[in-house]
Amino acid sequence: MSQSLPTLVSPTFTLLAVNEPSGFSLLVVVWLMKSSTSAEVRCSCPMADRTTAADVEPPDRAVGTVSALSSASAGPGPPRPSATQPDVAADQRSPRSAPTWGWLAVVAACVVLVGAGGVGWGRALLERTYWIAQEPAFLALVTPAAATLCVAGGLLLFATIRRRADWLVTALAVGIVPIVVIVLRAEVEAEPLFSWRPLAQTLVASVPADATVVFEAPEEYQLVGGLAYYSGRPIALLRPPGFVPPTYLAGNVDEMFVSRADFERRWAGGERLAFVSDPQRRRDDPTGLVPPPFHVLGRFGDRWLLASFARDAGG
Repeated sequence: MSQSLPTLVSPTFTLLAVNEPSGFSLLVVVWLMKSSTSAEVRCSCPMADRTTAADVEPPDRAVGTVSALSSASAGPGPPRPSATQPDVAADQRSPRSAPTWGWLAVVAACVVLVGAGGVGWGRALLERTYWIAQEPAFLALVTPAAATLCVAGGLLLFATIRRRADWLVTALAVGIVPIVVIVLRAEVEAEPLFSWRPLAQTLVASVPADATVVFEAPEEYQLVGGLAYYSGRPIALLRPPGFVPPTYLAGNVDEMFVSRADFERRWAGGERLAFVSDPQRRRDDPTGLVPPPFHVLGRFGDRWLLASFARDAGG
């Protein structure tokens, strides 16, 4: 700068680096706040071959002086690497990244082992889970899911051995897309085991509208909400054994719940009743849930749908 900085100008420097096919360019921008100033900008750069000076004299406003510094290799040719652009490949091969790639390889190997085990023994293991065995279509998804894990894990392992981050993305995509499809299909197949909708549809189709539906309420009796919503029927709650009502239910317990003795009396008396068992208690056999005789209308996971009358297609 050819003038005294504290008295004449208040400079602000901006440095821009541009890597172009013709070479490396450096752009220096100096903003000056003064009414009339003659300024010269110089920059020291190993690859710079010239400097440019400019006089700026617009009154009472900020002015800019630009010095463009170009590399000596401004002619055609391959671009030189920029100091601001790190060598990604070299960073991936550096000793500092070795532990990360090592752990990724361990994870990928575990995925391969899990997938291979699922292909060989996954179906047999899941068949031992009683609620899964109720949906054979659910078991049919085990082998495709395990095979997908095996393939995706193998691709991940190969990418980590070669230390290629771009291949890791491809391997993850190959594994995630089919897994998402399989999971969505599994949710559809498992709906009768957990959702109230299939049970409510069977109830509406099999139980006449004038029949009373009784729900074996657990301590969390609010679980009846899903059944009431999907069936659109009024639901009577069977009082849980030893149930101590909260204070906000004081005076309304007899209206909300049906006692076990009253329920069994009405069932044995031939009243048209439908019974939905407690979803939180596993019963492999419906015997003992209601007085005999009874008719099984369906089983949905841990929930039994029983009736005191023969199945009726009408409503």
